Order: sequence, then structure tokens, then C-alpha cells
Amino acid sequence: MVDEVGADALGNTWGIFRGADAPNAEGHRPLLAMGAHLDVIGLVVTRLLPGGFLRVAPIGGIDRRALLGQCVIVEGRRPVPAVVCTVPPHLTAAQERTRLPSFDDLALDTGLWRAELQGCVAVGDRIHFVVDPVELCDGRLVAPGLDNRAGVAALHEAVRQLERIRLGWDVAVVANVQEEVGLRGIAAVSRRLAPDVVVIVDVGFGDQPGVPEHQRAIVGKGPVLAIGPSLHGPLTRGILRLARRLDMPIQREAVAGASGTDAWALAAAGAPVALISIPLRSMHTPVEMVALSDVAATGRLLVALAQEIGEVDRCQDLSP
Repeated sequence: MVDEVGADALGNTWGIFRGADAPNAEGHRPLLAMGAHLDVIGLVVTRLLPGGFLRVAPIGGIDRRALLGQCVIVEGRRPVPAVVCTVPPHLTAAQERTRLPSFDDLALDTGLWRAELQGCVAVGDRIHFVVDPVELCDGRLVAPGLDNRAGVAALHEAVRQLERIRLGWDVAVVANVQEEVGLRGIAAVSRRLAPDVVVIVDVGFGDQPGVPEHQRAIVGKGPVLAIGPSLHGPLTRGILRLARRLDMPIQREAVAGASGTDAWALAAAGAPVALISIPLRSMHTPVEMVALSDVAATGRLLVALAQEIGEVDRCQDLSP
């Protein structure tokens, strides 16, 4: 779909559409980078116990409240199914039933004998959830890892449309890693590609009971544009005007400080940075939920932005 594909040792991956504008005297053509993090939260094996049990630690900010009783897969020498243990309430004192076990106390049950377990699982093996995607009413999708598979899907939708459009600027579409463990991946990509403008696509807090009204966006009402001192004001206002002019759905979010996203990692990098979020419910659990319409709308907004920044002309054949 793109003119070039690249990757680095961290696992960041990107595709680049080369623009039609002539490079400047230094051989540089302006570059718009659109990024979404590819990594998701999970667990890692820290110790093997007698009886086929495992001790684990979190990768990213996983919610312990949603772990007990979950089915998981250990990515060992072969995939090993397991469950997160929970002590029966019959054997738990009333005052202890609401206490969450720490990760030091949490255990996974593989059902294997210790010798067999040692043959296929090792310390450092990663663990992910086993939850089949479920489509609810009105185009709502529930699945693990939608933070940030939803953002990557929006980028993919943008790529499908940009393939049929001729642009003046270069456009890089980035799927970066290590957002959940310290915003590291996007910084490496930024140093490598040196973009002139960056738009980060992530997820934000969707409307649900318990989420403060001033922090939530409505699922199904379109992507959310973040506004705050760590984000580039003119770029943010330009995206807002663009969405309004094209009658695209868009919501607003005030970010007074750190956004907790890759946009924060690039705040001091020098290039203008904007942040677009897809509303998501039950964040950092195995049952994250988005509206498919919001994902599609985010992809359309990214395409419109790329066109606004550097469109030359359209290809004659716009058939799907």
C-alpha cells in the first residue's frame, strides 16, 4: 500500500507515502507522521511453583480487579493455557473477600505437573488474555487490547484511503511499541524519521458509570481532540476547524498536564504534536469496548488532515 516500509530493533514499524513536492535545497521534503502504539498490556512469568502454578508480574498498568478467574495463554515453547487463581469465597473471611491480592500473591494455574511445566514455560515468558471479540448492539466491539488496537485499525483505514490520493508531503504511518511501559518506542521513531508534524492516535476514557463527567467522552460520537499546554495549539485548532468544515464528528478533551500517551513523550521534541483519541470503556481490562464508527471516523479525519497539509491531486481511479 505504501512506497516504503521500515522497522527498527525495538519493534517499531512504519510505512511511508512519498510526496510529489520537490525536496528543498537540503534535500528535505516535509513529513507528517501519524502514530499509534502497537503494544498492549499483559503479564510476564516471574517464577515456577510446585503443582503447575506460576507467579507473574504486570506488563503495563493492568487492572488487578479484572484478573481473578480470567483465562490466559502463556507464550512459552508452546502456547500453554492457564487460569488466574482465585480462592473460593467459602474459604475466605468476610473482611478479606473485597481485598485484591497483590502480584506477589497472585498465581496462575496451568494444570501441568512441574516437570512438564519446566519443559515448556520459562521465567520471562509473556502472557495474554483469552477473550474472543464480541460485537454488542449498535456496532460496539468488546475485546482485549483495543488499547491500542483501535488506534492501529484507524491508521490502517487511513492507509487504505491514502493509497488512492497523491500528496505533496511525505506521510509516515507508524505502529510503535513500548507505550505501555514508558512511552519509549515513539521517541526512537521520532529520532529516526525527524517528522515535521506528528499526530498521535490513542484511546481515551469512554462514558460509563464511575468515570467523572469532565474526563469522559461519549462512545459513538466520534474521535476526541485533546487540547492542552503540552500539545501544539495552532495544529490542534487547525484540526478542529477542519473537522467542523467537513462536518466530521469530533469531541474535545482538556489535558492540563501529561496526557499519559505518546504525545507526551514528544512534547519537547520540537515538532508540532496533536493527540486524537478514540473513546474506550473498561480501559486496561480484557473487555475493552469501542464503537466501530469512532474508529472509522478517526481514520477519515487522519486522511482529511493529510490532504489538508499536502494534497497535489487525486488519482483518477477511486474505486474500492
